[in-house]
Amino acid sequence: MGGLPSEASRNVLFDQMAYYLAQHRVEFDKDVEKAVSAAKEGGMKIFEPDQALTEALAEFVTADEAVLIDLDSRDAAGRATRQYLEVEEAALERLDRELFEALHRLGPALDIRAA
Repeated sequence: MGGLPSEASRNVLFDQMAYYLAQHRVEFDKDVEKAVSAAKEGGMKIFEPDQALTEALAEFVTADEAVLIDLDSRDAAGRATRQYLEVEEAALERLDRELFEALHRLGPALDIRAA
């Protein structure tokens, strides 16, 4: 077995995670739309948010995304986001190391190809 994954491998993993998370979200939204349509057809009354709530949500989402996009900003939110990401990165590195060590201890008795 080799060492921990390379930076390039980790980048591919994160890209794939992001892709499948987005794909999952799109599929989830489609399933929600189908369920709501079926409920309406079955006679259930669905309450839709009013314009003010819709606009407030859009503003919140835009502000939240801006914090994530602007990681190099000098404001407190940008610093907090960077610190959060650094802590998460350290935790992932620790988990990678622990997983590698656990798999290494199991050695050849573990056949991951069957999984």
